[in-house]
Amino acid sequence: WGFGQDFEEKMRMRNAVIDSSDKVHVLRESCIPQGLTDANKVRVIPNATAKTNLRAQEPSQGQRNRFISIGRLSPEKGLLDGLEAFAKVSSRIPNWDYVFFGEGPLLDKLKERSKQLRILGRVQFRGHTDNPIQELSASQILLMPSKFEGWPLVAGEAQSVGLPILGYRD
Repeated sequence: WGFGQDFEEKMRMRNAVIDSSDKVHVLRESCIPQGLTDANKVRVIPNATAKTNLRAQEPSQGQRNRFISIGRLSPEKGLLDGLEAFAKVSSRIPNWDYVFFGEGPLLDKLKERSKQLRILGRVQFRGHTDNPIQELSASQILLMPSKFEGWPLVAGEAQSVGLPILGYRD
């Protein structure tokens, strides 16, 4: 959108982009641009996460708390960075664990590094889950140290239960 531009200028720019596009994707019908002359170019893409009444748990001093990562255990997900960060703060947060859900080529390296960092007892590798929403709602923070993500499904799932997400700024 750019800084220093007024709203009307931004809307003219937006409308020019929409008018010149072959397709316009929106998340719900109420987001269809007003005044769009060619309704055939609009596709509504529904939210990928279902509504739920589950809510993430707040951290508690009297019980175990957990960071959670869900996804493919592969290098671009930055999970070794997440593990290293957890190891650095683990002595200051003794009632916290780090739970991984997923499978992939990094599993053995994550386990070995957990052992080297002497935190293996506080790190769990649970493999695939058929119910990520349940697992996210039973957690306190989603740790998402990915090197690159477009729009990861797990972020939307975490938001659907009100779970805070911790990751890289960019």
